[in-house]
Amino acid sequence: MDEHITDTVSDQVVGSAPAEAPVALDGDESFVILENQGMNPREIWVLDSNGRGDAYASKFNSGPFQKWVISRASGPNIYKFRNLATSRFLDSDHRGNVYTLPHNDGPFQLWEWEGPFTVGTIMQLQNVATTGYLRMALVTPGSPSLLTEPYRPGVSDWRARTKG
Repeated sequence: MDEHITDTVSDQVVGSAPAEAPVALDGDESFVILENQGMNPREIWVLDSNGRGDAYASKFNSGPFQKWVISRASGPNIYKFRNLATSRFLDSDHRGNVYTLPHNDGPFQLWEWEGPFTVGTIMQLQNVATTGYLRMALVTPGSPSLLTEPYRPGVSDWRARTKG
């Protein structure tokens, strides 16, 4: 069954995809940028990655390491997030660490986007295996890291956008 992805700005359907297919936001395999402004409403941080498998939040720079291809997985609102630059998937573990790994079909690479996936809507990403929410944590000043922990308003809230 195809589910539709809606652009909340225009309320138009911008794509649909069966399970395991990339979500087509612009008629082709498309990416999203996941942004978070929970630590300071005047600063927007985005989900970022590197070739070593690290996942973290950084200031937006429009680079391919900040772009994520979304694929539907099993169950309603369950997705996989593949980094456009590395082809590695957003992953986690029971200790709350967040990183990227090659695709492995494991539950730690599955994320529930709470509610229907819509561009521009603030939502939460919950790891299927750990049930922790993806959130930013300021471990080192000016360099937020990512964790999965119980929900915390703001730092656990993400918004997807397609421009970058």
